[in-house]
Amino acid sequence: CLLIAALLLITPGFFTDFIGFCLLVPPLRKLMRTMLFDSLLQKYTSTWFSMDTETLNSSTSSHTSEDDIIEGDFEIIGENNK
Repeated sequence: CLLIAALLLITPGFFTDFIGFCLLVPPLRKLMRTMLFDSLLQKYTSTWFSMDTETLNSSTSSHTSEDDIIEGDFEIIGENNK
C-alpha cells in the first residue's frame, strides 16, 4: 500500500494525490485494503464458480468434435495462381 501511495503521489493530479495521501494514513489504508480485497475476492470467486459450472455443463452435454467442422470452398487469388 505504501508503494502504491508513493506512485500515486508522484503521478500528477488532484485525485491521485488524494488517494495517495489516504494510503499514508494507517486507518484509511486498512479500510481501503479491506475494501479492495473484498471486492476482488467477490469478483474472482463469482467468476471461478461460474466457470466451474460452465465446465461441468459442457462436459455433461453431448458435444462431439463433429460439431466443430465447417465445410467450405476456397479460391487462390493473386499473381501466381496459374
